[in-house]
Amino acid sequence: MSVVPMVTAVPAPRGEAAGYRVPPLAVPAETPVAAGEAAAAAVVREFGALALFERRAREADRGFAVTAELLPAVVALCRRVGGVPLAIELVAARADRLGPAALLTALGADGGDGSLRAVVAWSAGLLSPLDRAVLGALAGVADGWTIGGAAEVTGLDPVVVAARLDALAGRALLVRAGGAQPRYALPEPVRAYLTGGDSGDCLAEADAAIGRADSPAARALLADAVRRCRAAGDAAREAAALHRLGRVELFDGRPREAAPLFGAAAARHAGLGRPADAAESLEWAARAVVVDGPELAARLLGAADVLRDRHGLPVAPAAAETRAAAGDGARAELGERGYARAVEAGRAAGCPAVLADLS
Repeated sequence: MSVVPMVTAVPAPRGEAAGYRVPPLAVPAETPVAAGEAAAAAVVREFGALALFERRAREADRGFAVTAELLPAVVALCRRVGGVPLAIELVAARADRLGPAALLTALGADGGDGSLRAVVAWSAGLLSPLDRAVLGALAGVADGWTIGGAAEVTGLDPVVVAARLDALAGRALLVRAGGAQPRYALPEPVRAYLTGGDSGDCLAEADAAIGRADSPAARALLADAVRRCRAAGDAAREAAALHRLGRVELFDGRPREAAPLFGAAAARHAGLGRPADAAESLEWAARAVVVDGPELAARLLGAADVLRDRHGLPVAPAAAETRAAAGDGARAELGERGYARAVEAGRAAGCPAVLADLS
């Protein structure tokens, strides 16, 4: 009888290429014909790949069993992924939605060449935007994490994070270690796939999530984009991701979280010689702090004014509301020049309410 491994990724010996060495499990060389359920069960026990598939599929669907009818499709699936344990688990974890024959068809259409990376990509592609975002954001955490740690990295509520981590573990994309405070980790092939992507993909997915008003997914995707851009030294995209993330936080009622993100975006833009973008990020930072700190907002707006004056840039109409929101004594808070600019911006934007607030 073959032994079914409980851990599907084995650390490579020191000195080998980065990654995990995953020994394949035994798969029948020919498709067996089982005369009855007892014979099918015997074949499953004989081959480790089939036994692992059945065990993992049963975790997703308690009533699942490799019957004589299903045996040929299960053998074909295990063959297609080369008997690689993690690939088998990723496929079998979908058995609650698709039977083996349907899985084989789906994998043939979207699973590429059946390599482990292709199967990881196929499985990740079936996730919801939020789950993809959580997975991507956690790819940069090397030593695993608790629920609290994952909540800090993703910026999501711990209750939401706990549910998403359990769902991802159920799809074999995470490994869960039990205990009073369970820890989770990414199998190395999954991490390698996630960290090999393009930060532009994260930004595009985040924009789509923003369009759907799905702020949890947008937040996690943008945090992932910031991490990837920083690792790649792509300051321009990092600045764009930071600014977008600040807007998500601000519109989600989290101005204190938004302000430093806008500040970081402004610093990146300034370092890249992009004064218009830097000024815009400073104005958004002012918008984030104007209620609790009108004096700080005035200083941020003043810094934006310096950039616009120095480079001959037009007044940004979007800044008018922020300038007006300084509240009573706006003229004193903003100074004469800032006050005049606020009025100018309000007129340019055609905002009578803003002008009324300033008067």
